[in-house]
Amino acid sequence: MWLLGFLLLRTLISLCDTFKVVGPNGPVIAQFGSEVVLPCLLVPGQTPEGMLVRWYLSKWEKLVHLYRESDPQDQNKDQLKEYQGRTQMFESQMPTGNVSLRLLDLRLSDAGSYVCFVGSKNLDEQVQMELKVAGLGQHPVIHVAGFRNKQIRLACESSHWYPEPRLTWSVGNSRNVTGTLEISTESHTGLMTVRSLIEVSRGQENRYTCQIHNSLLGIQKQTSLQINGVFFPRVTTRLVTFCVFLLLMLVALVCSLLWVIRDDSEIKELKCRPPREDYWDLQSQRAQVDKELAYERGLSESEPLRYLRHAETLILDQVSLNPWLIVNETMTTVRGSDIQKSMPDNPERFDTEPFALATVGFTSGLHYWEIEVEDKTSWDLGVARESVTRKGDITLNPTNGYWSIGRFWGGFEANAGISVRIEVKTRPRKIGVFLQYQEGKVSFYDADLMVHLYTFQDKFTEKVYPFICPWWSREDIILIPVER
Repeated sequence: MWLLGFLLLRTLISLCDTFKVVGPNGPVIAQFGSEVVLPCLLVPGQTPEGMLVRWYLSKWEKLVHLYRESDPQDQNKDQLKEYQGRTQMFESQMPTGNVSLRLLDLRLSDAGSYVCFVGSKNLDEQVQMELKVAGLGQHPVIHVAGFRNKQIRLACESSHWYPEPRLTWSVGNSRNVTGTLEISTESHTGLMTVRSLIEVSRGQENRYTCQIHNSLLGIQKQTSLQINGVFFPRVTTRLVTFCVFLLLMLVALVCSLLWVIRDDSEIKELKCRPPREDYWDLQSQRAQVDKELAYERGLSESEPLRYLRHAETLILDQVSLNPWLIVNETMTTVRGSDIQKSMPDNPERFDTEPFALATVGFTSGLHYWEIEVEDKTSWDLGVARESVTRKGDITLNPTNGYWSIGRFWGGFEANAGISVRIEVKTRPRKIGVFLQYQEGKVSFYDADLMVHLYTFQDKFTEKVYPFICPWWSREDIILIPVER
C-alpha cells in the first residue's frame, strides 16, 4: 500500500513540473530610443522547481540575460557588452509564469532573433521571436532653398528615420510632383535624414504637401506650405532707384580713394616691374611651365588643337538683343543695364529675359568658341534653338531649346531640366563651348586649363545659335576671338 502511495506522489510531482513556453505570434516592433518587452510566458502560470531562464541572441553563447531560481543574484557576468545595464526581468511576476524580458534604450543594432529558454530539473522548453526596431522621424520641414530662372526651389527635410522612408510631394488635393531625393545616414545612430527638392514656377501657386511614410510602423508624417505670388522675387522702381543711388555713392567713394593712393601705387608698381628684357624671359618661362602642367594633367597636344581647328569668331545679334542689355561697338561685349533702350519690338527680340544670341547659327559640323566671364557672379551660356520662344518668362532647359550651363549663388550648374551641380577645383575665367552638331553634343570646358565641365547629349533638328545671358549684372561678358 505504501508503495502505491509513493508512486502516486512521484507522478503528481512530475506532472507539476510539466510546462510550455509561449511567445508572440509575430515580430515585436518598437521605436528607436524607447523600451520594449519581449513577451515569454509559462503555461500553466507557475514556475517549475529549479527554474533557469536564459535569453540569448540567435546562438547560445550570445547571452542577453540570465536568471537562476537557485541564486537570483546577478548572473550576467557573461552578458554581451552592448546589453549591459539595459535588461530587466519581472521577478515579482515570475511565480505566475511571466519570464518576459524588458530591453531599455533601444538601438538599431538590437534588431534580430531572440530566444527565451526555460529549463528545470525535468524539462527544457524555449521559444524564438523576432525584434524589429524602427525610427519614426521628426515632422518634415518645408522651406525655400533658393531661386533659379524665376523658379522657387522648395526643400523638404526630416531626420531620425529607419528603415529608409518613402517621401512624396503632392500639389493641391491629389496631383503628385517628382523631386530629387537625398538620403544620408547618421554615423553614431544609423538613423537616416531625407531631403527632397522641387522647383515651382510663377503661375503654379498652390498648396504643396511633403509626406514621409515609415513602412515598418505604418505611420506617416506630413507638412504643407501654401505658395502664392509673394514668394517670387519682384524688382520695384524704388528698389532699383535706391540700388543705383547706392552704387553711385560707392563708385564716388572708391574713385576718391583711388585718387589719393594712385601716385603711391604707380611708384610701387614701377619699382616692382622687371626690365623689358626680363619680362619677355619670364613670359617664356611661364609658357614652358604651363606646357609641363598640361602634360602632367594627361592632356594631349592634339585635344586642344582639335577644338582650335574649329574656332569661330562671333558677334552678337542686334535684332534679337533684349533692350535692357548694353553691347559695345564691336558687338562682342554685353552686360545688364537699368535703362531700357528704344528698339523695335520685332518677333525675334527677347522682350523679358536678358538674353542675347550670336549673328551666326549652325546646322552641321564642329564649332568652338570662348567666352570670358572673369569673376562675374551670375551668368548662363550655351546654345539655343532658332525657334525658341522670345517673349515672356523663359526657363532654361533642353525641352525649351536651351543647352546651357551657368553660375548662380557662387556655384556652377548645368540647366538640364533639374539643375545639375558642376564641381570645379578652380573657378573658370573663360568658358570654351564645343558644338558637335551631327553627334548632338554640346560640351563646356575651362578654356584656360582645358578641363571638361559638362556635356549635353541630345539630337538637333534645326539651326542652333550661340547664346549668352548676363542676367542683370553690370559686369561684362565678352566673346573672345580664338586663333586657329
